[in-house]
Amino acid sequence: MKKTIKLLLLVMLCVHITNAQEKNEMQLITDALHKTVAYYVDQNLDIKIPEIERQKIINDAKLEGLNQKSIDQVLLNYKKQYLRHQFYKNNPSLEKQLKEESRGITSSKGLVPTPSPRCISEGFEGTINGFGLTIGRTEVSCGANSLNSRGFINLDPNNIPVNANATIVGSGNDPIVASAGHTLTQVKSGLRSLRINQNVIIGTENDEVDVVSKSILIEEDELTFDFASVLELPTNTHTNSLPYFKYSIVKKGVTLISDCYMSNDSRLNNTIFNTQGERFVFNQWESVSVDVSNYVGQIVRIVLETADCGQGAHGGYTYIDNIRNCTPTPPCPTPNDIHFINEGGGGLCTTGQASLSGINNSLVDQVDWTWALGGHSGTGASTGTTSPIYYPSGDWTNYYISICATVTYTDGSTCTKVCKSFLLDCGDGVGDPIGRTSVYPNPTNDLFSLETNSKLKVQRVVIKDLQGTIVKSVIQKTYDNIQLAGERKGIYIVEITYEDGSLERKKVVLQ
Repeated sequence: MKKTIKLLLLVMLCVHITNAQEKNEMQLITDALHKTVAYYVDQNLDIKIPEIERQKIINDAKLEGLNQKSIDQVLLNYKKQYLRHQFYKNNPSLEKQLKEESRGITSSKGLVPTPSPRCISEGFEGTINGFGLTIGRTEVSCGANSLNSRGFINLDPNNIPVNANATIVGSGNDPIVASAGHTLTQVKSGLRSLRINQNVIIGTENDEVDVVSKSILIEEDELTFDFASVLELPTNTHTNSLPYFKYSIVKKGVTLISDCYMSNDSRLNNTIFNTQGERFVFNQWESVSVDVSNYVGQIVRIVLETADCGQGAHGGYTYIDNIRNCTPTPPCPTPNDIHFINEGGGGLCTTGQASLSGINNSLVDQVDWTWALGGHSGTGASTGTTSPIYYPSGDWTNYYISICATVTYTDGSTCTKVCKSFLLDCGDGVGDPIGRTSVYPNPTNDLFSLETNSKLKVQRVVIKDLQGTIVKSVIQKTYDNIQLAGERKGIYIVEITYEDGSLERKKVVLQ
């Protein structure tokens, strides 16, 4: 018995030690990450706040009755908040790691507080976090109605209680709209959306207002979301208490931005219909864009509310989808966006140039290039959107070379690898293996010249982009200093026509 107790105590001690070690290790990692951010902030506190913003902060602080010492602290806090925002924006992978460490410690040890709210991108497809619901009574449409209790957001679209003041819903046609033979999809995109207010059953209306809100850190100049409302449209004239949908941007109880759509709003693509003795109006999905450029770097609260008629006889509800204040992930390239120009002639292929089109180069962090040809394979010589491809010299005519690209954007997102095959043509073996004419300098910033070792005169030079569009056609005695300044950066095809009608193609890179 004593041996059993000793063994049990030993096991418990090992568990505690393991937990302590695990806690300490995770805590050290998290502490190090936080210290990295703090160091960045401390090293850059000499940044200047734009004068217009600075004066606005000072004026607001004075209105609140703050003294100079407190105003200086407000300005310092603004700098720190802005710098933290910039750090996370420039280091998305570090932010992700910090969140992962925080989640790990919070879930198992409860040591780290919930991180400050950050960029919102909510299509309601996954776990719903940070949204709150308050309930009250409608007094005046689009006004400051009484909010006296908290509700709950139902997260199961397959099991929606009758009293769910806000709920996640799945795809499908809206039930009231469908009952009149019309169509309104409950989801704008994806599989789920958020519905605010519960009155999808005619006859259950009252004078209720339901408000869903969430605190966010404004990351970008624009906040967007989609909404569609189904509202009863009374035949009487009490327009001050019509059902409505309203959104607001609020900071510390002060409304910064607000707009309201009542059931008779002419701005919407409305359809009026009658069903079960009641008159309704619904709007197809509308996209709203809110200018929040004045609040970038600040924590605000987005407030979304839908209310029944203030007199209790009519109701309505609103669907919300795709709330965003993040720069969308750029589109990934397709195989057709890969281009390849083969270098060679006289029966030999030596190298080539791969490139990507159809993407925003300024958003690209790097491109990982790979190639495969006749049992050989390798990587590109560059990680840019253009890259030389070096492969063994040989007569690869009628062989296919496979070129693959994996794009990583500056926001940390990585695209799935795309590939495209190109049939090689190394010429007929006549003439110099390296061709009769060379292009220099290559790459170039503006001008290039031709140098030929052929006895034939160059008759004409045509420059095309990778889509085959002619950019410039040149006929002159000498082909020095051909101008490309003003053209878009990238790869161009130089078609050289000789006096006997023969044609040679070269590529030039404008950088």
